[in-house]
Amino acid sequence: MRHKLLFTGGHHNSALAVINWLIAKDKDIKIEWVGDQYPSKGITYPEYKEVSELKIPYHKITAGKLFRFTNPFYIPRAIVSFFKIPLGFFQAFFILIFVKPDLIISFGGFIAVPIVVVGKLLGIKSVTHEQTVVIGFANRIIGKFVDKIYVSWPIDFYDADDSLKNKMVYTGLPIDLGLFKNAKKINFNNKLKTIYVTGGKKGSFILNEAILSNLEFFASNFNVIWSCGNTKGDFDFERIQSEIQKLDESLKVRISVKEYFFKEEVANVFNSCDFVISRSGAHTVYELAILKKPCILVPIPWSSNDEQRRNAKLLVRVGLGEIVEEDELLRNDFKSIVLEFSDTLEKRAQGLHADSLDVIVTQSGQDNLGNEIIKILQK
Repeated sequence: MRHKLLFTGGHHNSALAVINWLIAKDKDIKIEWVGDQYPSKGITYPEYKEVSELKIPYHKITAGKLFRFTNPFYIPRAIVSFFKIPLGFFQAFFILIFVKPDLIISFGGFIAVPIVVVGKLLGIKSVTHEQTVVIGFANRIIGKFVDKIYVSWPIDFYDADDSLKNKMVYTGLPIDLGLFKNAKKINFNNKLKTIYVTGGKKGSFILNEAILSNLEFFASNFNVIWSCGNTKGDFDFERIQSEIQKLDESLKVRISVKEYFFKEEVANVFNSCDFVISRSGAHTVYELAILKKPCILVPIPWSSNDEQRRNAKLLVRVGLGEIVEEDELLRNDFKSIVLEFSDTLEKRAQGLHADSLDVIVTQSGQDNLGNEIIKILQK
């Protein structure tokens, strides 16, 4: 019997790892996707590009979210988003009636809420996966409607009521480790250490500003592989490229910048870098843990339930990471922090609590979640 699965949610890298596993196991499985295409005018989500490249049918939805903020600047955006909420549920109904999936697989985020809730009303089974060490706001809602909540970290890490914990199954985070087995090295033709700078798929303006403000310092002391994101503004890709062109020719070649590195490229990037300067999103932190990459982590202060800081603390605890606050990035001592971190890489490797790391992360997340889905389909 041919099963049809509908994937949705905010963490497409993990979802794609599971999709590739399922397709390899069962060619008869039919997979479709629900997501957004444009976060803002003129910008396309990497999720849309990568899913479309796999020839997976992509259904666009306009879903709103509830904002929690203290800055009045966000009031207009919050109002617009609030009124999109009923539209998302309306669209979800017609998408589900059209697709008729056997199972909805959510990866959290506000996009997934209307699909899972309407799916429950229509009698469609659903499961969700949580990437962070904190159950996100969307997954707390989704968790009430799904059959299973798969989690990336050991269940006792989670602060949740019994109604959610009783649904939890520890799988780990799905990562396509096959990509890393064939990873290549990016050759800068020098003996300098290489830093990978990333603010996630959307980028981070404050990280971009911190590197750009010290561009000559970084190019003089390191090779830099830089994922700057595709958000438009004062420190976007075009501005960064323009500033790089002002450097001496000998320094320009030490900086490789792109808006976003796709999954095959990320494997090469991690294989080439000595350490990472990054936000502490769930997927990045898990990859850093599995690959045992030293990292300077800059948590988003306003992340839901302070989840980025809690992610980062896991890597600090085992000796891989160091937390730097946002306000430190634009001070002169940021350069000193980076140099000192670079100088202590060997010592950090010797002091790494590898046993503790192996307890909190698993390399079989892709297999575990894939097998869980197969079990549900076989019932």
